[in-house]
Amino acid sequence: MKNNKKTGLISLIICGILAIAGAFGGFSRTKVKADGNGAVEYKISREIAKIDSISALKENAFSFYSAVYWCGPYLQWEYSSLDRSVDAGVVNYSQIKASEEVSVTPMGAEVGVNTVFSYTGTHTVGRAESGEEEGATVDRTWAIGFTAPESGTVAISAQTLTMVTSLNADLSMGFSKGARVYIDPSDASLNWKTYEFESGKTYQIEAKEFSVSKGETVFINLYAKAQDGVEDWEERYVSFEYDPIITFEKTPDTTHIFNHMQKLSIDENGALENNVRITLEDDTTYPFSYLYRSTAGADYGFAGQESGLAVSEMAKTTANIDPTGLRLYAPETYSGFIETGVIANVSRSPDPVNVILGFTSPYDGELTISDLAINYGFYPNNKNGYTNINGKPMGSAYKGCAFRVLLNGKQVWPKNGGWDKSLANLYQTATDGYAVGDLIKAQSTYNIEGIKVRKYDEVYFELTRADLTTSEDCDTITINPTFTIDTTADMSDYVYYTTVSDYFDITNANTADSLISYWGVDVKEGLYKRARYNLMGNIDFASLTYTTDIMEDNASDIGWNYFRPQYGEDSALSYTVRESGNLTISAETVFRGGNMALWEMFDLIHRGSGIETDGVRMRIEINGQRAWPLDSAWKEYVPKGANDISGKGVFYFEPVTFGVLPGDVVTIRVNCGERSLYDGFNFNPIFGLHATNDIITNPSITLSDPADEPIKTETPTESVGGGEPTSEKKKGCKNAIGVESVWAITALLAVVRIKRRKTIK
Repeated sequence: MKNNKKTGLISLIICGILAIAGAFGGFSRTKVKADGNGAVEYKISREIAKIDSISALKENAFSFYSAVYWCGPYLQWEYSSLDRSVDAGVVNYSQIKASEEVSVTPMGAEVGVNTVFSYTGTHTVGRAESGEEEGATVDRTWAIGFTAPESGTVAISAQTLTMVTSLNADLSMGFSKGARVYIDPSDASLNWKTYEFESGKTYQIEAKEFSVSKGETVFINLYAKAQDGVEDWEERYVSFEYDPIITFEKTPDTTHIFNHMQKLSIDENGALENNVRITLEDDTTYPFSYLYRSTAGADYGFAGQESGLAVSEMAKTTANIDPTGLRLYAPETYSGFIETGVIANVSRSPDPVNVILGFTSPYDGELTISDLAINYGFYPNNKNGYTNINGKPMGSAYKGCAFRVLLNGKQVWPKNGGWDKSLANLYQTATDGYAVGDLIKAQSTYNIEGIKVRKYDEVYFELTRADLTTSEDCDTITINPTFTIDTTADMSDYVYYTTVSDYFDITNANTADSLISYWGVDVKEGLYKRARYNLMGNIDFASLTYTTDIMEDNASDIGWNYFRPQYGEDSALSYTVRESGNLTISAETVFRGGNMALWEMFDLIHRGSGIETDGVRMRIEINGQRAWPLDSAWKEYVPKGANDISGKGVFYFEPVTFGVLPGDVVTIRVNCGERSLYDGFNFNPIFGLHATNDIITNPSITLSDPADEPIKTETPTESVGGGEPTSEKKKGCKNAIGVESVWAITALLAVVRIKRRKTIK
């Protein structure tokens, strides 16, 4: 260790005191100003001037943190509790200078050549030199933090930074937010920026603003970075002037802020909780859940695409993987979350298992997702020889993660589908040992705004790999988005999304009054007029489907994201309208591409089989009358047909919109055509209802099929829906959908309703 440069440095360093604190604070003995909005300002030098003892340090609006080498590389120690018992072997080399006469030194040790925060606004950050050896990890990082007593906004003003003096060091600074401090110079999540030393040189530090939840802390992190040619263990320091104003403003009562790191809940056994809890108070609300989505098997050649399995909840891992129980994993993978609440790993097994941070809204309002910053842990790149955390050569660079946002199963970001890769940027030029095409370690991106939610709506923030074809690994991913809800938002354009796969649950009773209900349509005595609609009353637990009859070979069924019609037995599902408005039916992308696929036939062709089928056909009915397609009785989905985008039975469903009234029943019905061989049909419809009185006029059928005309019945009915009565009182259609005459007075109702609907301009 080099001690020969100590002379004359102590006086230089004692000029210094860091003035950078982050934070939101609550109680303030250092209030500068409170404006009409309740904003409170703090100036770092003024805060420091009030510290004259350890107790004053603890009571100050700011907290002070430092790295200590004995805890391992760059592990921090909390200086806001300096009077607590600390291991006797620990020596802290830092000082707070409150005035020319008063200094507070942790542990009473001599400061040496290290770090000084000063009321003058001149601060010094450096490394300790006492008792160290060459190659040792040393104390050289500091931070000031301010902890929010309640939700709000903390702003750090733009301020000039002036270089004063230096030895072997430049200054690195990084701003961060969280419940814990990580003061690691190699941790790119702090977004370190280096300011090169030149005596008297000034820099303009830009303003920073953070949304914070109660208990979160904003930090200004400082590090004496070795100049070129200086060994890591060599003595170094840098002094500078920096005295920003920190403003804290309480969040209005109409705005609610949540992030899962701040809210992370541990159960009585010390394990992560995975249960949503919505209460009347934000403090006791736990809106987060941890889920995963499996992806396709590589054997099928569909790497990274969604499988036929639903989104599932993560379970606590088995003891042989994590004895502490402080991790939540997708089964048989290392994809999940750990106790810090901010680490997600999207691993391959052999395909990625998408990690989902679920957010259940506690309020009606407009949702903004912010703090979209990511830090990648150890991953293959040129700098580490393209090896993984275990030293295994991977051969190519890891390409990072992509994300998307879903609302009740409907993708709302990116709005045009696909995945957002704005957190997966690669180096375009060789930088600091990274090669072109290597992943940038720390990244951030724009906020996602304007998502309208109702209480209990489910929002999924889903992560997958940006490059689904790669096999390399990343040990951890740090990401902690903030979910903010403004309850003053105009909700007139809110859309109630019901995604069938998200709604699907075979443990629930399938009734005619259900929002989504599942039907078999017996067409043996006639495809149209004699079609009989019957509720699927059986459950095949082996395949997790509703079915018309488990024992019959020709039974039709409906699964999590598919229809399987049989010859003589159509598959259908109905959506019962709850409010007047405009209903858009769309579809999410499904396994094998497109948003519709004949998956059984597709897989056979994909494996080289020459099998062919006649495909399926589909129609949408409103109260038993065809509403789509307009120009034919059915829309056909035939392999290698005009609308097959793959040549193997993959199709794209264009959204359609209808004007609807309460009690209307909208039915999607799928028929097997001439043959039912290999007619399993992936289709995950989404019903999006915009409740409004400005109801559109539905388009007219342009080509009528005589068989579509309704049958007149002698039995009057109050209302008829896509195969079932909509309430206990609607008994006029007998078994409504289980008898020959179903859609009796629909034509008359249509005439009455059309007068209440307005045509879209």
